[in-house]
Amino acid sequence: MVDDEEVVRQVAARMLKSLGYQVICIGTAQEALDYYQRRIRDIDLIVVDLIMPDMNGKAVFERLREINPRARIVISSGYNQDASIEALIGAGARGFLQKPYRLNQLSAALGD
Repeated sequence: MVDDEEVVRQVAARMLKSLGYQVICIGTAQEALDYYQRRIRDIDLIVVDLIMPDMNGKAVFERLREINPRARIVISSGYNQDASIEALIGAGARGFLQKPYRLNQLSAALGD
């Protein structure tokens, strides 16, 4: 779970754990990229906030896909789904989560 807002990470972690996931929460894009590079085999899915101060979600998505072209990535944002999100989905993002999201929305986006 990559999001710059602590409260979002905490709530999402609780939801993900209730769905049976082991969760790693990271607050910056660069930290997430570094972690993924080191632990690629341990990570099945990444939820990335679209708007973060150090790097936007599109750039994070692209860098993750450079590291692993088959990376499973869900984009999350407080903004409505627009053409930029549609482009990421077209490029292989697994889905989009509109914040604030509910457990059933999170589960559906992850394919549970």
